Amino acid sequence: LANKPANLISDVVQSKSDGSLFLTITNGIEGKMPPLNENLLVSERWDVVNFLRWLKQQEQQESG
Repeated sequence: LANKPANLISDVVQSKSDGSLFLTITNGIEGKMPPLNENLLVSERWDVVNFLRWLKQQEQQESG
């Protein structure tokens, strides 16, 4: 792959606010991730934010 997938449980990702994650999902990252505002409803984008938080919780439970 030209661009490696992001580690969604990394501190870089998890340290962002929910609003920042939502805006990243909405607007994308130029050259790395397309904007998803036309593909996902607002509620679905918030579901993605909640899923990212859940992933971190699962990783902590498995390692702790």
